Amino acid sequence: MRYLLKITYDGSNFNGYQIQPNCRTVQLELQTALAVILKENVTCVASGRTDAGVHAIGQCVHFDTNNAKVSAERIEKSLNGILPDDVRVLQCQESDINARFDPKQKTYIYKMYAFKTDLPLENNRSLNIRKELNIHLVKKGCKFLVGKHDFKNFCASGSGAATTVRSVFDCLINKYTEYENIIFYKLEITGDGFLYKMVRNIVGLLIELGHKKISLKEFKEFAYGMTAKKYTVAPYGLYLYDVKY
Repeated sequence: MRYLLKITYDGSNFNGYQIQPNCRTVQLELQTALAVILKENVTCVASGRTDAGVHAIGQCVHFDTNNAKVSAERIEKSLNGILPDDVRVLQCQESDINARFDPKQKTYIYKMYAFKTDLPLENNRSLNIRKELNIHLVKKGCKFLVGKHDFKNFCASGSGAATTVRSVFDCLINKYTEYENIIFYKLEITGDGFLYKMVRNIVGLLIELGHKKISLKEFKEFAYGMTAKKYTVAPYGLYLYDVKY
């Protein structure tokens, strides 16, 4: 029997999703807790392997079990009673979905703000970019990313992807204020899938554009031209927001 979990976690103290030797990971916490509940070892397969420091609002995970006596409702309740405070199950349901291979689209968000000093309440939550962005330039850059493209210049080394061609359905940036009228930004990007560190590299290049360190022409050249320049931003502003099947 297969179950599909929707989970949320604070990635600050995790070394990413996937199990690694001598590291604390989300997958390890889930599988350890499920072994207690199901009385058997299972493998939790995620929609994507978030990196160390990356958060999730709507990560999806499936696992298969031979224990048909435990209901989805009980699994959800029991997991939330066993798991540490920085990971929670939002939903558990019976499903034949493969969390890794069946997504139709994924949405990530990246949070940042512009202020002269770091804000303690935003530590490990959003990136301080110090100076405000030229939001009009950034929006133009976002529009250029929409569509089916070869995103190889946004892919970090170490990717095992068979192809670097991906479709971005939407890419938006919003500007708002919090605290004492400090400027915040939230980038939201939706696509059929994302390459290794692709979103973080996109955000980094958009920041360069928004700070007028590169022109829109250079942005296009760096994105899809012969010249690849990577400006990878920190992981802690990144959130896996939603996965649709």
